[in-house]
Amino acid sequence: MPIMHSILRSVAVGRLISYPRLSASLKKMAAVDAAWNQIAGKGHPSDNAVVARLLHKSPDVAPLRVAIERHGYEFSGLSVEKVWVTSVNGLRLPYDAILWLVVEQKNSVIQPCVPSDGPYPAASGSA
Repeated sequence: MPIMHSILRSVAVGRLISYPRLSASLKKMAAVDAAWNQIAGKGHPSDNAVVARLLHKSPDVAPLRVAIERHGYEFSGLSVEKVWVTSVNGLRLPYDAILWLVVEQKNSVIQPCVPSDGPYPAASGSA
């Protein structure tokens, strides 16, 4: 019977606030990014899109990339949901979000996960 493998598509990292360097980096980048409205505390086209783009280019994401690659996956992007905003010197800046890494398996050859004999008996044709 072949071994069945699950292939990851994404990894939940959790809340960004649990990673103080990433949170600080996000605030710093959003303070000068044209797509983040620092007065309204909103991103254009969306909060999630702007925060994901800013984090993707942050060098502080590198340790997460390395961790993923050690397990046979490649970092292909990230996504965020539920962006939290705080006030810093009169500016409304993102500091927290739920973070997901989007991953792809390195050099993957996907094999079917259906055993040749199957766990179920063959249909006999009689009802």
